[in-house]
Amino acid sequence: MSELNQGYWGSSEELANDETFKNSLHDEFYELPILNKLSEDEPEQSSGHKRRDFLKYLGFSIGAATIAASCESPIRKALPYVTKPDSIVPGVANYYASTFIKGNDVLPIVVKTREGRPIKIEGNTLSSFTGGGTSARAQASVLDLYDIGRYKNPAKNDGKGNLKKVKWSDLDSAVKGKLSSGGIRIVSNTITSPSMNAVIQQFISAFPNAKHVTYDPYSSSAILMANEKSFGKRVFPGYDFGNAQMVVNFGADFLGTWVSPVEYTNSWTKTRKIKNFDKPEISRLVQYESNMSYTGSNADNRMLIRPSEQGLAIVKLYNAVASQTGGAQIAVSGNLKNAKADKSFASVAKDLLANKNAGKASIVLSDSNNVAEQVIINKINDLLGNYGKSIDLNNYSNQRKGIDSEMVTLMNDMKSGSVSTLIVVGDANPVFELPDGSDFASAMKKVGLTVSLSSVPNETSDLCNYIAPSNHFLESWGDAQPRKNNYYVVQPTISPLFKTRQAEQSLLTWANSPVDDFSTYIQNIWKSSLFGLQNEYSDFQSFWNNSLHNGLIELPSQSGAAGVAIDVTSFGGSISKPGDGVEVKYYEPMGVGFGAYANNPWLQEMPDPITRTVWTSIVHIPLKWDGDSKFEYYKDLKKDGLYVDFKSGKNTVKDIPIVRQFGQMSDTIAIPVGYGRTKGNPSAEKVGNYVINTLSRDADGNIRYWNDKVEITPNGGEDKHFASVQLHHTMGVRGKDKSNKVINVDEKAIMTIGSGYQGSLTGRSILKSADVSDFTEKVKELKEFRAEAAKLNNETLYPGFDHLYKQGHHWGMSIDLNTCTGCGACQVACIAENNVPIVGKKEVHRQHEMTWLRIDRYYYGDVESPNVFYQPMMCQHCDNAPCENVCPVNATNHSAEGLNQMAYNRCVGTRYCANNCPFKVRRFNWADYTTADLFVRNEANPMPDGKSLFYEDNLTRLVLNPDVTVRSRGVIEKCSMCVQRIQEGKLRAKTEMRPLAETDIKPACATACPAGAIKFGDQNMPDGILNKEWADPTTYFALEEINVKAKIGYKMRVTNKNNEII
Repeated sequence: MSELNQGYWGSSEELANDETFKNSLHDEFYELPILNKLSEDEPEQSSGHKRRDFLKYLGFSIGAATIAASCESPIRKALPYVTKPDSIVPGVANYYASTFIKGNDVLPIVVKTREGRPIKIEGNTLSSFTGGGTSARAQASVLDLYDIGRYKNPAKNDGKGNLKKVKWSDLDSAVKGKLSSGGIRIVSNTITSPSMNAVIQQFISAFPNAKHVTYDPYSSSAILMANEKSFGKRVFPGYDFGNAQMVVNFGADFLGTWVSPVEYTNSWTKTRKIKNFDKPEISRLVQYESNMSYTGSNADNRMLIRPSEQGLAIVKLYNAVASQTGGAQIAVSGNLKNAKADKSFASVAKDLLANKNAGKASIVLSDSNNVAEQVIINKINDLLGNYGKSIDLNNYSNQRKGIDSEMVTLMNDMKSGSVSTLIVVGDANPVFELPDGSDFASAMKKVGLTVSLSSVPNETSDLCNYIAPSNHFLESWGDAQPRKNNYYVVQPTISPLFKTRQAEQSLLTWANSPVDDFSTYIQNIWKSSLFGLQNEYSDFQSFWNNSLHNGLIELPSQSGAAGVAIDVTSFGGSISKPGDGVEVKYYEPMGVGFGAYANNPWLQEMPDPITRTVWTSIVHIPLKWDGDSKFEYYKDLKKDGLYVDFKSGKNTVKDIPIVRQFGQMSDTIAIPVGYGRTKGNPSAEKVGNYVINTLSRDADGNIRYWNDKVEITPNGGEDKHFASVQLHHTMGVRGKDKSNKVINVDEKAIMTIGSGYQGSLTGRSILKSADVSDFTEKVKELKEFRAEAAKLNNETLYPGFDHLYKQGHHWGMSIDLNTCTGCGACQVACIAENNVPIVGKKEVHRQHEMTWLRIDRYYYGDVESPNVFYQPMMCQHCDNAPCENVCPVNATNHSAEGLNQMAYNRCVGTRYCANNCPFKVRRFNWADYTTADLFVRNEANPMPDGKSLFYEDNLTRLVLNPDVTVRSRGVIEKCSMCVQRIQEGKLRAKTEMRPLAETDIKPACATACPAGAIKFGDQNMPDGILNKEWADPTTYFALEEINVKAKIGYKMRVTNKNNEII
C-alpha cells in the first residue's frame, strides 16, 4: 500500500497524509505475531502480545485491516461458492464450498470468510446427503483453526516429554532413514477420503512391508463382520430413514452420535411432518435401551431393557417376526427383567408386518458390537423386505471400516518387535481411545520410530518420537466419500497459519514421491475415477471447476435388494448373556465425542441435551416414583453433583458426579466416554473422568460398550462447582398415586405442604403435545385455549402498537417441536455468529451462562419411561415486551420491524429487563469474558486451569464476527434475530434492485438446523413462509395468555405411539 489514496480515513494523521504515519502503517503489526509472524520461529504463543498491547498501536484502520487480510488470504485456486473475488474487499464476506472432516464425521459445508479469515460454517444446501444441515461439532470446528494449543512446527521428542523444533527437511530425513527396514504400520480412524486412501496405497507400494490398520473410537466392527457373513460384503449399510415408516432400534443413537447423525436426522425428520391434518400420519420410532439416549428421547415408545439383555431382546423380536412369516425359530430361554418390554415383541412384530403388507419399508437396527446379534438383525430386515428400500448395500457408507481385532493384532506385533515404524494419522489417539490403551502405550516403547501426524497434542502424539503436524481442514486440499456415490471437495479457505503440512504430503514425501501442489494430485484422482462416471461435462476442467464451486458431485445410485441366506437359528448361543448385578452402558456424548472434540471450549460449554450439564462427565442413576408423594433415588443420592466411586473389574474411577435420570432402567447406570483427557489444550485437560479403560472386549476382539457386575459407591463428596443449566426437568410426568389414580406426579412432588394443584405446570402454554391417536381432540383443545387467550388479551387497558407494526417488515420465527431433536447445532451456530462468550464451569454453576439460545429439555408422560420435549428458547421479540417498559435508560427498545433490540453502549446494567422477562432469555455480562476492555480486574478465567483467558490471545480473537459488537462487562445481551443478517439481506436486495424476499434472510440457527425445524419470515407478507407456518393448527405461542405477543411460534410435539405396549 504505497499511497494513501482511499476515499476514507481512520485517523487525523491518515487524513493529513503524515509521512511518519505512512511509514508506521507499513510496520503496524511488526510486534504482532498473530498477524505477520505466525509461521516464523517466534514463541509459539503470543503471551507477550495480549489484547491490551494490541490496542496501544496506531489503531486498526481500514488500511491496516486490508494489510492484515492480505497475510491470510484464501488460496488463489480455491474457487468461491458464489463468485471468485479478484481481491479481498474489507467488509464483504466470501463463501467457499468445502467439507468438514474430523475422525468419522463428514459434512459438506460452506465456509464464510471475512478479510481472508474463516469465521462461520454453514451447511451446503446442494447436498442431498445432509440437505444443508450441520452439527454442533461442525459449527464449532472454525474455532479449532484458531486453537492456541495446535502444533505449530515439526518437532522431535527428547524422550522426557519435551518437544524440540526441527526443520521439515531434517524430520523427513530422519523418518526416511528408518523406513527401509522392518515392518511399518499406519494407524488411523476410518478414512473417507479417496485421495488419502490413494496416498496410503502409494506409500504401501513404495514400502511393501507396510500395512494400514483402521479402527473407530466408537466401533461398528460387528456390523461389518456380520454383513460379510450375511452378504459377502464387509460394508456398513446406507440407511434411508426418510423411506422408513417404522424404525425399531436397539440402542443405536442415530440422531445423536452414531455414524452419520446429520444425514440420519435430515431424512428421519421428514417422516415426522404432518401433511394431512384431517388424517394425521407420521412414522413410528420404537427404542429398546437402558439409558435415556438422544435418539431414545425422540422415540414414540421407549422400552427399558438392561444392556446385557439386548441380544435376548433381538432374538425375541426375530422369533416374533419369524412366527408370523413362517421362519425358523431361534432357541433361547429366559425373560427380560422388565415385563412390559418382554411382552412388547408380538405387538411390535405385528406393526412391522402390517407396515410391510401396506407396501412400506421399515428399519431394524442396533449398536451392538456382537457379530451374532447383528446377523440376526440382518435376518429380521430380510424377513421384512427392507433391503433395496430403506437399507442400501450398494450405496453403502464409508464412515465405518475399522475391525477391532486388527488393533489387537497390531499391539501383539508391536510387542513382539516385528513393527519398526508406527505412523499415527490425523485424529487417531489409540492410547486414549482404546480400552487397552495403556497396553498400546507400552507396546509403542518397543517400536523404533513413532511419528504422529496429528494437528493437536494428544495422549498418543505425546509418546511419539516425532511430530509432523498436519494442517487444519480449513487450510487443506482434500476430498471425502462418506457414501459410495457421494463425493465432496475439501478446499482451503486460508493459508496455513503455522509451519504445518498436509498429512498426505508427508506420506508422499517419505515415499519419495513429494508433491508441492496437492490440489493437482486430487484432480488426477478425480479425473481417473470420477470424470468418466458422469456425462454432463465433456472436458475435465469444466467438470472440476463445477465440482469445486458446488463442493460436491453426487452420482445416481440404484438400491440393490439382498437376502440373508445363512441359517441364523444356530446363532442363539453366541449372543450376549444377560448379566448379574448393576450394569453400565457407555455412550458417546454429543459435545466432546470420544475425546477428539474436548479441545473445543464451545463444545465443552454446550449443555448435554439430556443431562443439561457442561464441563463434566457424570453418572446417570435411576429414580422412581414412590406411589405417594416423592421420588426415590438410587442409593439415596438425593442431589445432582454428589460424588460416587465407580468400579468395573479391577479398575476404579473416583469422584464422578451423579445426575438423577428419568427413563433409566433400574439397577443400571450410564456413563459418557471422551472425558478425562491428560494431553491437549486448556479446555481439554483434566475435564471429567476417564472411564474408557473400564471397557472390555468380547471373544472376537470387539469392544463391548457395556459391563455387568459394576459397583457404585457414594463417597460423601460433592462437586462444588457442578454446572447444570436447567434445574427444573419435568412438565407433566404421569403416574399413579396411592389411590391408584393417574396424576401429574411432578406437580405433586414439588409441593412441601398438601398435594398441590393438578395442572399448575401443564396448564400454561409452554409446551403442548398430542399423539396421533388423539390428535384431532388436542388440536381442538389448542384452538379453544388460544381463543380464550385472545379474548383475555383483547380486554387489555393498553392499546399497543399493532397499527405501526403492520407497516414495512415484521420479523418472526416458527419452530417445529416435532422435528427438533435437541442436537444443539443451532446453539453453537448462534455462539459463532454472534460472538457469544464462554464463561467456564464455575460461572455456569452460578447460573451466569451467556448463551443467547438455550434448548430446554422437559420430560412428560409415563414416569417410568417418559417422552421428551426439546424447546429452543431465545428472545421472543415480544410486541408487548415487558423488558422494554422497565429499562430506565431505554437501552432495550422495539424497532419498527418488530425486533426487540439492545443498545449496548447505553445499558448501565440494572438488570431490570432480565428480571421482567418471563422467558428468562436475557444474559448479563458479570465479567469481561471476551477481554473487550483494558481493565484486568474485569476479566474472568473460563478455562479449567483457572489461568487461561479464552479470548485474550489474538489468535483466538480471529474467530470473532466483525459484524457483531463484542460486549463488555456490565451490559445485558440476548438474541437479536441475527439483525446483521437482516441488514445484509436488505443490502443484497438493494444492490440487485429488487424487493426484499423472506429467503434473503436466514438467521444462524435456521441455517444450522439439520431437521429444518426453524423457519424465519416476515409477518407482514400474507402469503409468505412465516404466515404459512403460523397457520398450522398445531402452532401456539409460549405464554400466549399473558399478552406479551411473542413472535416465536411453536408447533406442538406429536408422537405416534403403539398403545398396546405402553
